[in-house]
Amino acid sequence: MPTLLLADLEATLRQNVGTTMVMAQAAARAMIPRGRGAIITVGSIHGSLGSDGRRYVDGFRRSPTSYHASKGAIVNLTRALACELGEHGITVNCISPGQIPTARMDPVTRERQVDGVPLGRLGVPEDLRGAVALFASDAGRWITGQNLVVDGGWSAW
Repeated sequence: MPTLLLADLEATLRQNVGTTMVMAQAAARAMIPRGRGAIITVGSIHGSLGSDGRRYVDGFRRSPTSYHASKGAIVNLTRALACELGEHGITVNCISPGQIPTARMDPVTRERQVDGVPLGRLGVPEDLRGAVALFASDAGRWITGQNLVVDGGWSAW
């Protein structure tokens, strides 16, 4: 059984949720005087789904429990900020990407990940552009407090 250390949880929450909060506060300070704005946070499909460690060569490299908890917290932080900042004309939404590999992802893990995506490929950063454009533009001016999963169908299974 994996060991969950409180220190790991605290560090992960500080890194993922704490920095999201600090950045959102800074953005809001600049947007409130204008009476409008859009804040977009970045979650993960792992904010609402678990990880299948069998899809990773060396298992999930970080503490999956801490990572998942932090990404779920970002989704709820987004909702709370949307409620607090709405009166200032500021929308706050979250984009939760699916598997977008980094250079550190080994080829076997990459292949195992692709197997779980109905669209048959892993994502690339450009796949998030549409979601960002929606939330940042006037087309999304009445959308707030939402979490948009962009995962090639990973979570549809």
